[in-house]
Amino acid sequence: MRFALPLGLGIALYDYAASFSLIIGIIAILLFAVSRFKKNRNFTDFSFKFAFFLVFVLIGFATMSIDQPKTLPDKSLNTVRSFTLDIEEINQRNNSTELIGNATIDQQQIKVMVSHKGSIYTLREGDRLMCKSRVEKIPGNDLPDTFDYSEYLRRQKGIIYRCYVTPQQCMLVDHNDNFKTLLSRFRHTVTQAIIRSSLSEDASYLAITFFTGNRSYLSDIDRERFSMSGLAHILAVSGLHIGIIIAIVSVILRPFRRYNFRGKRFATIIPIIWMYVIFTGMSASAVRAAIMATFYFGAKDMHLKHSSINSLAAAAFFILLFSPNSLYDVGFQLSILSVTGILLLSRRLQIHTKYSWLNKLWTPISITCAAQLFTAPLIIYYFHSFPTGFFISNVIVLPLLPILICLMLVVVLLAAFSVQSWILTDATDGLYNLIADLCQYLSNIIPPIDDLYIDSFTVLLLILTVLSFGLIISARINKKLFIIPANLLLLAVATCIYNKATEKDYGTFICYDYNATYIVTYCHNHAYIYNSRTDSIIGSEFALHNSDFFKRRNINEYSYSTNNIIWGYDGKKYAFIGSRMLRRYSKDNPLTVDVAIISSRFYKDLKSIDGIVIADSIVLPRELPVERYDELKNSLQLLKSE
Repeated sequence: MRFALPLGLGIALYDYAASFSLIIGIIAILLFAVSRFKKNRNFTDFSFKFAFFLVFVLIGFATMSIDQPKTLPDKSLNTVRSFTLDIEEINQRNNSTELIGNATIDQQQIKVMVSHKGSIYTLREGDRLMCKSRVEKIPGNDLPDTFDYSEYLRRQKGIIYRCYVTPQQCMLVDHNDNFKTLLSRFRHTVTQAIIRSSLSEDASYLAITFFTGNRSYLSDIDRERFSMSGLAHILAVSGLHIGIIIAIVSVILRPFRRYNFRGKRFATIIPIIWMYVIFTGMSASAVRAAIMATFYFGAKDMHLKHSSINSLAAAAFFILLFSPNSLYDVGFQLSILSVTGILLLSRRLQIHTKYSWLNKLWTPISITCAAQLFTAPLIIYYFHSFPTGFFISNVIVLPLLPILICLMLVVVLLAAFSVQSWILTDATDGLYNLIADLCQYLSNIIPPIDDLYIDSFTVLLLILTVLSFGLIISARINKKLFIIPANLLLLAVATCIYNKATEKDYGTFICYDYNATYIVTYCHNHAYIYNSRTDSIIGSEFALHNSDFFKRRNINEYSYSTNNIIWGYDGKKYAFIGSRMLRRYSKDNPLTVDVAIISSRFYKDLKSIDGIVIADSIVLPRELPVERYDELKNSLQLLKSE
C-alpha cells in the first residue's frame, strides 16, 4: 500500500503539477540526508519514510511522462504527405472502416487512427498500407459535461492524431506478423467459431463478450438490461470470470488429487489464468484479478502468509507502473474500489444466525452491498444512474452465470469439431433467455435512479468517505473516528448543494465538429441549437450525441433554427458569415456583432468584410478545409496588422 498510493499520486499530479517534480526531488534528497545525519530517532524515521514516499511520487511522474504519446512537429500536420501504416486494430463502422496502427511520418513513428471511407473486409492485423493524406490532431469536445473522445483516445490508446483516406489514397504493400497480430487473428477465429455455432444470435454475442473480451458485438438492448439491473460488471472480464476459470480448472484437476496435485496449483492454474487474461486483451480489471490470484496461490503453495489487501495494493502498483494511464480507466477504478469494499466491509455486513441456509444466502448480499457502496460514487459520476435493485439481481442471476458460461463453452467446443447437440444448444439459449428476462423484470420492478450528476470534487469526497468508513469498521479502532467519514459526507453534500445553487440555468457555447459549427444557447429548460449548415436534421443529431450536457441542465425542449444571426443568453450577438449573407449589408449598413463565425459557405477573402462586418472577434472553425483555413488565417493576420 505504501508503494501504490504515492505512485498513483505522482501519476495524478503529472497533469497539474509536472513542473514541481524537480522541487519534490530536491526535498526527497534533503530528507534522505537529514535522516542520515540527524540523531533524533523519531525524526530520522519520519524523514526517511517521507523521503521514501516522495521518491515513489517521482516514479509516478516519470512513468507518466514516459507513457505520453509521441507528437509531430507542426510542419508535419495538415499537409498532404505519404506514410506507411502498420495495422494493429481494425474496427468496422457505419460505411467506414477504422484502422489503428503505427505510422511512419517524417521518419517518426507514432500511433494514428485512420478512417477509411467505405467498409473493407480484406485487410488483416499486421498488414502494411501506404497512405497519402493529411494527418491532423483529434480535437476535443467543446461542450462541458460530455464525453471527450479525444481525451479517451489519448489516455487509453495513446492516439492524438487521425486522418481520412479513400480507397484511392491507400495501397496494401506488405504484411508483418508478430505476437499481437497472431493473437488478434486467433481471437477473430474464435469469434467466428462462436458465431457459426448453433447458439442464438444474442447468446453467441454474449459468449463472444465472455470468451474474447470484445463487447462490440453486444446489442444495446442487452447492455441496457444488464446495466439497469446492476449487472453491468459481468460484461467486463474481471475477478468473477477469473473465479469461474479457477473453479472449472479445479474440477478438471480433482481426479488428480491422489497425486498430490494440490501442492502444484500455482504451476497449473496460474498459467491458464494469464493465458485467458492476455487473450481477452489484458483489461485493467482482468490483470488486477490475475495478479491477486497469482499472489494467493503462490503464497498457498509456498506456505507463506497471504494478505488480500497487500495483494490488491501490489496489483494496483504493477498495473500503474507499466500502464500509468490506467489510473484514468473506469474499469481499473471500479475494480480497485469494489475489491477494496469487499475486503474491508463484507465480513462486517455478514449476519450469523442458527440457520445455515440464511447465512449462505446473506453472504453474496453482503459482498454485493460492500462492492456497490464503494463504487457508487464512480457509477453516479460516469453513468449518471444508480441501480437500486443490485442486491436482488446479483443474488438471483449471478449463480446462474457459471452454468451459462460452462454450457456456452461446451457448445462452442463441440461446434469447433463439427458436432452439434441440440439439447445443449436449447438449454444454453433457454438459460440465456431466462437471465435476460430476469434482468429486464428486475429492472422494471426496481428501476434505477437516473439523471444523477455530481462533480469530480464531490466524487473524491465520497470515495474518501467510504474508504475511511471501511478502514474504521475493518480495523475496529476508536469509534470516535467516525467523525471523519461523517464530516466528509457532510462536506460532499454541501458541495453538491452549493454547485446546484450556483449553477446558471442559462448560457451560450460555440461548438465545432468536422461537418458544421454550432451555437448552443439555453435558458429555463429550453435550448436553441443553430448550425452553420442551416440544417435542422444535423442539429437534432448533435443534441442526441451530447445528451449529457442537456440532461444535466434539465433541458427537455429543443429548437433547431436556421437563422444566421443569433442573440445568445450571455448577452452577445453571434453571426454565421456566408457569402450570400453579406449581400444584405454594406459599409453604409454594416453588420454589427460581438462574434463573427466564418462558415464554409464564405468564399471570399476576409478583406471583403472590412467595414461590412464589425465584430469584436472573428472565429475560424474546424469545419473549414485545411487550405481554406490557412488562407483565411493568413488573411486575418494581415487584416489585424493593418
